[in-house]
Amino acid sequence: MTDIAKKTAAEELGELFPRLKGIPLYLIEMTPTSAWPDPDDPPTDSMMQHLVDHLHWLEAREQDGTLFLSGPIDADQGVGPGLAVLNVATREEAERLAADEPFARAGLRSNTVRSWTVNEGSITVNLKLFANAIDIGTTPTT
Repeated sequence: MTDIAKKTAAEELGELFPRLKGIPLYLIEMTPTSAWPDPDDPPTDSMMQHLVDHLHWLEAREQDGTLFLSGPIDADQGVGPGLAVLNVATREEAERLAADEPFARAGLRSNTVRSWTVNEGSITVNLKLFANAIDIGTTPTT
């Protein structure tokens, strides 16, 4: 019977950390301002136009490859806040896109950019939601 030495936490971390992917992305946290209309009020033509502009902005980001994922937060609680995940090279580019988002331009949302490093997870589907296109990877998991 041989004794197998147990690795120290430092040794295990030395093996685990290099396996983390470190994919840099940016989040836009879209928070309604006090100018956001009351959800109990019927939508105005102006608000509906801002929504149209926002959806076109998202579609353009999807088409130019900068939008990874996006959608409302707590949609079951009402409308207002949202989150967009951007695949851009710099915080400055993410800040520029966040400032150009139509609800933010109209003063209806305050957009905050945060960096996010993706280290782990599993992604095997390529979705282009506006284009209604789905590409499912066929690489087997190991």
